[in-house]
Amino acid sequence: MKKRIQIFPQDKKERLAITKWLRENNIRFEELDSTYNPAIVEKVLEGKRNIEEGNFIKFTPDMLWK
Repeated sequence: MKKRIQIFPQDKKERLAITKWLRENNIRFEELDSTYNPAIVEKVLEGKRNIEEGNFIKFTPDMLWK
């Protein structure tokens, strides 16, 4: 069988539980490194938090051309 599945655990606890279950059931798996740069991910999440808290400036075309 050539089909594959991807599982996206939300945190370390989920990842460890999934890994344990796979080992217990003798299911072959491969862990891969994340391709995301943690610093960039943190900046994106910080920006989302700022928007949710209302910490941003909204620019309008009038403001840009004064």
